Amino acid sequence: MTNEGYTKEIFEALDFKDRHARVLEYLFKTQKTTGQDMQKNCDLQQPEVSLITTELEKMGILYKKLTKKQGKGRPTQLIFLKKDASLALLRIVEVMKGRIASSEQNLTKLEEFLKQTPNESAEE
Repeated sequence: MTNEGYTKEIFEALDFKDRHARVLEYLFKTQKTTGQDMQKNCDLQQPEVSLITTELEKMGILYKKLTKKQGKGRPTQLIFLKKDASLALLRIVEVMKGRIASSEQNLTKLEEFLKQTPNESAEE
């Protein structure tokens, strides 16, 4: 199974926001890009690209590197997948399992709370 055609749907099914899914899908296709290319190809504004790539960098999925241009001008920021696609996907799976475990703990706490709450339906 290739990533193409499935990536965005998988990420959205795992509750990644649509914008994150677009960025991930694009990055898996290109392996390396710039923020400007990501803006154009993912239909995002610069602040969105910056926030999303920072979040994905914290998750260990990508890294950023500044490259100096010849002559004057601002350096260009290159964005790379930190690991190959399959390892990056495994990292996403780990993150999602953590979210699931946290949700399960919260549901257990809610169930315990509800068991301790008197049933008021008998009074109605």
